[in-house]
Amino acid sequence: MDRESQGVMESSDSEAGRSAAVACERDEEDRAAAAPTRRRCGLAVAAAALVFAAAGIGLVLSASLRKSHQVAGELQHQIAIEDGQFAGASPDEESADPAAAIWSAEDELGELEDWDEVEAETRSSNDGADFSVVGQEPFDDEEGVELTFRDEPSYGYEDELSWEEMQEEDGDVEDSNAEKTYDEGYDSEGVKEMALLEDCDNDSCFEAALSDFLIGNATALARTSRNGCKSNERRVDFTLLTDRNGWETSMRIVGRDNRKVYFAGPPAGRKFPSNQRLVGRVCLPEGRYHLEMKDLFGDGLCCTKGRGKAKVMIAGRTVAQTGSENFRMRKYPFQVSKISDGVGGGSGGGSGSSGGTNLNNSPINSGKECSVVKPINFNSKFKKGSGYEGFPGLQCYRTVAGTKKTVNDLVAKYPNLAQKVDLGFPTYEKKELLYAIVITNTQRGGQKGKMLMLSSIHSREIVTSEVATQYAEFLLQNYNKDPEVKWILDYNEVHIIPHGNPDGRIYIEKEGGERMWKKNRNNSEKCDHWRYGVDPNRNFPFKWGQCKSDATQKCEASDNCQSTVYRGPRSNSEQETKAILQYASKIFPASQRKGTLQQSEQRWQARFPNSNRHVFFDVHSFGEDVIWPWGFVNQRTPNDDSLGALGRKLASFNKYSLWAPKMKNRKYGLDGGTFDTTYGYHGVPSFALEVGTSFYPPCSELPNMINKVFPAFMYGAKVARESMTAPKGPDVLCTTITATRQNNVKFVNVKVQVSDSVRMQHADDDGAMFPSGRQSLKSVDVYVNCHPYASNCRPTVRKVLPNGTGRTATARLEFRAPTGRANNVMYIRATDSSRTTGPISARSFSA
Repeated sequence: MDRESQGVMESSDSEAGRSAAVACERDEEDRAAAAPTRRRCGLAVAAAALVFAAAGIGLVLSASLRKSHQVAGELQHQIAIEDGQFAGASPDEESADPAAAIWSAEDELGELEDWDEVEAETRSSNDGADFSVVGQEPFDDEEGVELTFRDEPSYGYEDELSWEEMQEEDGDVEDSNAEKTYDEGYDSEGVKEMALLEDCDNDSCFEAALSDFLIGNATALARTSRNGCKSNERRVDFTLLTDRNGWETSMRIVGRDNRKVYFAGPPAGRKFPSNQRLVGRVCLPEGRYHLEMKDLFGDGLCCTKGRGKAKVMIAGRTVAQTGSENFRMRKYPFQVSKISDGVGGGSGGGSGSSGGTNLNNSPINSGKECSVVKPINFNSKFKKGSGYEGFPGLQCYRTVAGTKKTVNDLVAKYPNLAQKVDLGFPTYEKKELLYAIVITNTQRGGQKGKMLMLSSIHSREIVTSEVATQYAEFLLQNYNKDPEVKWILDYNEVHIIPHGNPDGRIYIEKEGGERMWKKNRNNSEKCDHWRYGVDPNRNFPFKWGQCKSDATQKCEASDNCQSTVYRGPRSNSEQETKAILQYASKIFPASQRKGTLQQSEQRWQARFPNSNRHVFFDVHSFGEDVIWPWGFVNQRTPNDDSLGALGRKLASFNKYSLWAPKMKNRKYGLDGGTFDTTYGYHGVPSFALEVGTSFYPPCSELPNMINKVFPAFMYGAKVARESMTAPKGPDVLCTTITATRQNNVKFVNVKVQVSDSVRMQHADDDGAMFPSGRQSLKSVDVYVNCHPYASNCRPTVRKVLPNGTGRTATARLEFRAPTGRANNVMYIRATDSSRTTGPISARSFSA
């Protein structure tokens, strides 16, 4: 049999069998069909099976001839629509008007909103195309695919995909009710197959005739060296994976301005095959287009009848693609631009093309792993002679009086951002009132995350109150300068108690005072030793007195009043403890607790829900450690997935050691500590940070200590509103923001590095990865000039990453530059395969 006769047989037999099967399926789905109809259907199926078998034999016999560029029976081009499918068009005929009449804007669901008008000249030209059928491989996005969005936040579908839909689209979630018709892109041994998306110049695929599609002005792609396209054109690649009802599907690419049909399919009398990938190319002039997809029965390409997909790519970048939405007709906008613009499929590079205007291209940390804030060289306005009293011999550390004056001045200077709150309970010796400075944008209401920071609860740790006070200054002075600081104070409250033990600190400040004094100055119990007083950080009530001094617990808490770790005669006996505990109970809601203190102690092994929020930091010195509960027992908390994640993230900025249960750097345990109560009773992720390397570090070391700990403070404030979950999600590391211009329209390009694991790695884990750092990345969202916490704020652009992306990736996104404002802010966050969304990072840019 010659090849032409064979092709005719395959075509006619396949069509006959497919028609019988289709008619049968329609009858079977009609529950009102009569029994004789069903009997006829059964006979038709049997006949169809024989026809398909015969066609299959013919295909096997012709396997060696797969590189033929011809499919027998070239179809006559004509303008007609048959059974809801596109017909052919003469190469010399303009197909815009007839097609527009059939595919009107009122047809089925209508079209998505257009982008803002772009002044562009679309020139007519002869357009070339060729298409190839590449077996029955399942569609799978390649690594590095760029999803290019325009003004529509979720182009390609009017409603954002739910996470379930996204995972289902990516093949991570099986629909138990859906019949699988093909594999998920893996062979029997789990090795991912290579998808042939572009080049069919080898023995792995064969080329179909141009009549497989209706193509306006169809010619071969051999005109110039620019991928076969003219100088004013771009090569556009189109990939269609049909579902198991391929005969329902039709498509076309239409100019949005001139309504010209540039190519479409299938041709008259033809239908797309089922479960098959078709790959083709066409040269399109610069301009705006729609990929228009039609499905006869309204279930789209995915996922009821299999996982079909259609997408348009330019220079390896996806500019339009279908999702898992149902549709009868749907339009997906995209744009073809000059190669030099690098937008809409230009020469690539997430930072925009060469010649792009740099908006904000200053890599943080000299291009290395980026911090949530730039390396801080923060110079406090507090200096010698400024009116703020300094510690004798170490003037860089403010005294209790100097700190109080600073706080009063900050409140006076920033009335809309800062307020001072007295906590009550005058101290034993000096009758001092503990106080907090509360920093937040008071003009913005709503639920806010809360970070409570306590410092200087031990007298001799003089660096801690200075670091906390300078952090308050840093936030207030940079509210209108740093987008990270601004959004933190807009949506969170930072509560700082600079001096948790003012009596003890005043004692060491005076001449002749014992510089190593640690406890408070309460001697109401008449301790017969010069080292009287109570350690307030052994006096908090949760599991007070229950730490054991054995080799396992290594408890450092004592009932001896002479000890520097004396826990006091009873829990919560000290004025300082009462003031701090009452304030914590006031700002941390009772709804997060397990009940009363006694009930919380009884249920100490029960997990707090992930919906709990807020953060507590107790700043100490020295040792450069991050510490978290439990303190009273060497056992991990039931929320160690959250606390362990946040603890490692905090340590990632400064390489502090991990001092936690079951960790090799756990130095000792304690009961009556602040963080056991704020976690065990209040249900708040709680930590102690040991700053510096000595109790009295020289002033020259202060800037370094600030640079190490401020990023951790910032991270804690950022996650305060979702502190049980966000630390387990991926972090935004480095960002590069550039701009490109096309047709007098500016687009912003964002290259962002995100990672689930980089900040989770720690030397104390001895090479093991903490569980929440093991997930692959799923998506990156960018919100422009609206914060994700704001109501009705949706992503401006979303990049869904391919399966198998890994734990760290660089995503490239772009969007149309906003107009009407010079200074703009984008908010970026990423989500991993466990559906955990990480913290928000803000970046400013000028458009």
